[in-house]
Amino acid sequence: MVRKIQVGSEEVRRISELAKINVEDEKELETFAKQFEQIISYFEIIETVPEFESEADIKNVLRQDEIENSLSKEEVFLNLESGDDKGYFKGPKIR
Repeated sequence: MVRKIQVGSEEVRRISELAKINVEDEKELETFAKQFEQIISYFEIIETVPEFESEADIKNVLRQDEIENSLSKEEVFLNLESGDDKGYFKGPKIR
């Protein structure tokens, strides 16, 4: 059962202050109040959806870390064009 929540102009004023929105026109307050009532009614409908539990067939697809042979520092920088041997790659500047 969905119950109708009434949102008044005072609640709208309070929410608009919290949101730092300037709402002073009575017509605008009424419009916001109706919109808030609709939003709240959507949450009321969502609350009526029954909860259910299910266990998904999830398995760990990650592998264990394994130490493997890799290149030495000298091998990594072997093809470095600049001849700069400071232990890092130099890329283009980002502007």
